[in-house]
Amino acid sequence: MTVDGSERREHHRVQAAKLLQYKHFDHNDAERLLVDELGMGPTIDLSEKGLAFVCGSPLPVSWTMHLDLALGETIIPAEARIASVVETDDGRYRVGMAFTNISDADLEHIRKIVAERQS
Repeated sequence: MTVDGSERREHHRVQAAKLLQYKHFDHNDAERLLVDELGMGPTIDLSEKGLAFVCGSPLPVSWTMHLDLALGETIIPAEARIASVVETDDGRYRVGMAFTNISDADLEHIRKIVAERQS
C-alpha cells in the first residue's frame, strides 16, 4: 500500500479460493533435503506474479516454498518467496508470496484465469 492507502500493483490480483499445498525444505543438511514445514490451505488471491493464502502459524518472510496449486483439474507446481505475513483478526496468518520459479505454460494458465475473473 502507498502512503495514501491506494495499492500500486503492476499486475491485477483476483480473488481465488483454490487449494494450495506448501512445503519448505531445510537446505542445511548436505546429505538430503528435509521437509521442515508442510501445510495446506486456501488461497485468497492470485496474480501472474504471486498469490496469498491463509495458514495457522506465521512463516518466515523470505523463505522460498515449494507449492502445488490446484486450479480446477490442473496442479501447478511452483516455487515462491514469502513476501509478507500479516496476522488476521481471527488469529490466522495471511501469507503473500511472489513466484520465483514457474513454467511458462503454468504462468499462461494463471494469466487466463486472472483475465477470466476480471471480465
